[in-house]
Amino acid sequence: MQFTVKTYSPGQLIHPFNFFVLSKGLNSGKLISEPCPNCYQIICLTSEDKETLELLSFCLWQSKVFYKDLVGSVIPFLRIGDLRKALHEAIEHSKNKPEIHQLSGNIQKLNELEEQYRP
Repeated sequence: MQFTVKTYSPGQLIHPFNFFVLSKGLNSGKLISEPCPNCYQIICLTSEDKETLELLSFCLWQSKVFYKDLVGSVIPFLRIGDLRKALHEAIEHSKNKPEIHQLSGNIQKLNELEEQYRP
């Protein structure tokens, strides 16, 4: 599975199989639906890769894996290299584990429920 992580800047070309994660603040690593200046763009080659990486990114953020990598004294941020490393490690750990892909439907349902209850 190949992917690229880039720092997003407004006006930048948005690729078809990509998603965004926050790069600054205590929610660094959290998936976001719309890009903002404080985020990374993760570019995948296929929709299957995108779905898998979104799932892994969400799991990493939920389990607070990125907290140990946050740096900065006033506004904590996640370095792009630390994000890449965490994603590569998650990919290696998830190989040959089909149960990870079964979680995708459950996580999507959870996200939909979360969206319903937001004010």
